[in-house]
Amino acid sequence: MKPEKAGVSMRARTEKKRSHAVEKFILRSMATIMSRKSNGGTISPDALAIIPFSGYATNAVFHFRGRVVEKSGVVRMDHHDTFIDNAQKMWKRFFIRPGSGVTVRVRFDSMHRMVNTTTQGFFHADLELNRPLSNSTRRPVKVEVVNPRTQPPVQAMGEVFFPPHGARIGIISDIDDTIMSAHATNPFKMISLLMFSNAFTRQPFPGVRPFYRALHGGLTGCERNPFFYISSSSWQMYDILQDFMDIHGLPPGPIFLRELPFTGSMKDPWRHGYKLKRVHEILESYPGLPFVLLGDSGQRDVEIYSLIVRSFPGRIPVLYIRDVLPSALRRSRIAEIAVKVKDWGSELVLLNDTMAAARHAAIRGWIPVERLSEIENDRVKMEYPERSFDAGKTPVPPAAYHEDEDTSLGLSRGKEVFMTAARRENPVPEHAAGATLSAP
Repeated sequence: MKPEKAGVSMRARTEKKRSHAVEKFILRSMATIMSRKSNGGTISPDALAIIPFSGYATNAVFHFRGRVVEKSGVVRMDHHDTFIDNAQKMWKRFFIRPGSGVTVRVRFDSMHRMVNTTTQGFFHADLELNRPLSNSTRRPVKVEVVNPRTQPPVQAMGEVFFPPHGARIGIISDIDDTIMSAHATNPFKMISLLMFSNAFTRQPFPGVRPFYRALHGGLTGCERNPFFYISSSSWQMYDILQDFMDIHGLPPGPIFLRELPFTGSMKDPWRHGYKLKRVHEILESYPGLPFVLLGDSGQRDVEIYSLIVRSFPGRIPVLYIRDVLPSALRRSRIAEIAVKVKDWGSELVLLNDTMAAARHAAIRGWIPVERLSEIENDRVKMEYPERSFDAGKTPVPPAAYHEDEDTSLGLSRGKEVFMTAARRENPVPEHAAGATLSAP
């Protein structure tokens, strides 16, 4: 190895160790505070609240998650919030008192199941379905606290998603640094962004919104291909990420996050073993459906997704990886993995912007070629708003999805959401393009 390359490699390893040390300190500090909150006494039954997470199901089984917490700590972000408001609400969100040992009833159609919450207030309910369901994409779920009894009852409504019969592919997408900038490889920037921003001030990468819509509609526009979102964030971020999806009109789908404290995370060299497990579960739940995986180069999406390709031969036609860590060492490692991925019958596409993925998807026949202009226009508007015909005017939020208006999208959320005009800090260069990494 040349001296200059050895020096770069040594600096990269040193920076990585420093980043991991900071992350470890933060996680341990948060775990200590949350443990004290968990042992902070019994919460009055009337002060409990349920936070339902979106679930997913097949024709045979239903999976649903949620959390019970102290009601006073349930806060929602608002587009009028200042950065101080954001910080205060984020603190409450992470250090909320959990409702441990609470029994909840999860009801779906005529079926129900009783489950108890963990020490951190989480619950997970699985139901075996007694009959095939209609070809719908989502159904309501009712959750209620049954012990301790309350008057009036503590209840909440959630959703469960069903891939429709006409779907050709499934899409599993990371969120941080794949859909929007999160600085996940820099703990200081990541925490600053986390504490002082919210769903209304953050923006998706240029072109992501129409590209994901196009993947959902598929080549015919009526496929309603299912989306599954997996993030390194904790469940405390669930409603923020859900609001972000609503505000920007991204395809709906279940969101999979991590529990805090991250049990066993210090022993996991990647600290992302949960992501590998979740993706396995999704693919095993829908054995006849091929999946496109989207992630980024910053953390371990490439390594995790390559293991998925090896474990499910013929099921993963392509991995789209956004290049967010411009390191020669990292790109060399990805190139090595791309060779293995090709041997296993898949393809790894390392890209710098959304258009590169969209062009590739159009060539493969997953989206119509006609949608490329829409994706390009979104990129130009976000990166160069002064070129837009409505520059200087009040920004208009993206149109909300409604199933009865466009069956190719089918993304109604049942509420009006608006976004602020916030420029993304580091736009992708106009000349950026994707490159397919594969063996010659």
